[in-house]
Parts: sequence; structure tokens; C-alpha cells
Amino acid sequence: EKFTFNGIYFFFYSYLKNDWKRNNPTKGEMPMAIALIRGSFAGILTQLFTSPLSTIQKILQTSHSSDKRGASQIISKMKKEQGILALWSGFGMSMILVINPAINMYCYEYIRHYLSNLFH
Repeated sequence: EKFTFNGIYFFFYSYLKNDWKRNNPTKGEMPMAIALIRGSFAGILTQLFTSPLSTIQKILQTSHSSDKRGASQIISKMKKEQGILALWSGFGMSMILVINPAINMYCYEYIRHYLSNLFH
């Protein structure tokens, strides 16, 4: 689960970072506020994609061992009983946590930039 989240997050963060650089070629590194905002947005986009996977995984992990349903059957049942938006249950609470990877990526970029300037 964490691997999937991190991979998708890195994809969105890289895309948003490159987009900023394309639109601001003379400004150098992204300012902290913009990096945190774009990092948070990358986290929101990542949650949109990974929340359904996490919901299905939790259902599979907590179901009885004799229950042999697959992901498609779980989605069908959820869609019928609770509506398709049930796949994103807990999405609102996870929005509180999207700032964490944004801060991590900002710190990584800052340290990388600092060390790059220090040794060149």
C-alpha cells in the first residue's frame, strides 16, 4: 500500500514540479510555499487514486477466510449497497495527512540543492 502511494505521489509531485519549472524558467527553485501547495495537491491527487485500492484491500484483509470474493465482486457489492463513492470512504480524514509527504519532498529538495551547491 505504501509503495503504491509513494510511487503515485512521486509521479504527481514530479509532474507538478516540472510544470512550475516550465512556466517559471528564470526563477530557479520553487519557493517553499509553492512547493508545499503543489506537494499537498500531489497528495490529494494520490489519495484520489489510492483510496479505492486501500478500501478494497481492507475489506479483503478483514473478510472471513472462506469468503473468496475478488476485487471486482467487492466493487460490485459496494456499488449496489452503498454507492460507488463508498470506495473513497475515509478520504476526508486522509486529507489531513497530505501535508506530510509535501514536507518530506520539500526537505529532500532543499537538502539536495544545498548539498549540490556545497560540493560544486
